[in-house]
Parts: sequence; structure tokens; C-alpha cells
Amino acid sequence: GNWETGNHLTIEAPSDHRNDGIHRIDFYSIDFLGNKEAEKTADIRIDTYPPDTTVLLDGEPPAMVVCICSCLCLPDDPECECECPECPERGCFNEKVTISFDATDAPPLTLPSTPVSGIDYTAYDWGDEWLYNYVYTGPFDVYGGDYIDMRTLRYGSVDNAGNAEWPPKEV
Repeated sequence: GNWETGNHLTIEAPSDHRNDGIHRIDFYSIDFLGNKEAEKTADIRIDTYPPDTTVLLDGEPPAMVVCICSCLCLPDDPECECECPECPERGCFNEKVTISFDATDAPPLTLPSTPVSGIDYTAYDWGDEWLYNYVYTGPFDVYGGDYIDMRTLRYGSVDNAGNAEWPPKEV
């Protein structure tokens, strides 16, 4: 391409991701005596897109999902309120479940789709708050007990550019 003179170069990183990818620049410098150094090359990686994480629950699909809502109200009682639990989308498990995550970091507009900065880490959490309490290091097992335990697994990844998958996904 064309050579530009100066001591800095700006490569735009717009939020619409149109400039995501690897930009190669060639450069050299000339000292005050006119000596030119050999040309050098650097790759500048622009990554404005968050990663995408999927979860595999080994043990799917469950044989059957039954959600029961029962209330005891007198007939024609306008004061009677009944709250029913929400049925989980993916069903329930009554045995050990092996959980594994797969995260990718590829901007959807880059063709071919090449990871730009890569995945830094995937994190997950159980419970009511998203705290990134656990960093994923590999598949792990969750065991049920002799009681009904409804747990929500929240998860997401962060890439090496600091882009976080937000809000976290959940199952």
C-alpha cells in the first residue's frame, strides 16, 4: 500500500465491528543522518466482538420433564393466589451430569472467520448472583441428591482483548 510519514498510526475500531481482524503494517525509520533501517512488519489485532460460549450437559435429554403446580383454594375464593414454579427449558436430571463449555472468539463479519484475540477464560457460577466465582479448567461433574434441587448455571467468557460475554447465559 501507500507509505505514510509520521510517528504514529491510528487504526479505527468502530463498535459495528467492520474493522475487526488482523491488520498488517510495514514500517521503518530514518535517523537524522539519513540512515534507513530495514523494513519491519507488525500485526495489529482489532477485536471488538465478545466471545460466544456454549454448554454441553452430558446426560441430556432427560426421559421426562414434569412440572407440577398444586394449590389448595376454596372454590370461588378471590383471595386465593397460587405461585407455580417455572419449568426449566432443558429439563431435569436425576443422575450425575458432566458439564463442559466451548468458547469461540471469531467476529461474525470476518471472512474467513479467524479468531482475533482468542479466549482468555470461561467462568461460571451457581446461584442468584453473577460473580464469576469459578474459572473453567475442564469438564466437571455435578451430582444430585435425594432431594429436588433446582440450580441455575450461569456462564460466559472473556477474550484476550477484554471483551466479555454479557449478560451471561444460563441454563
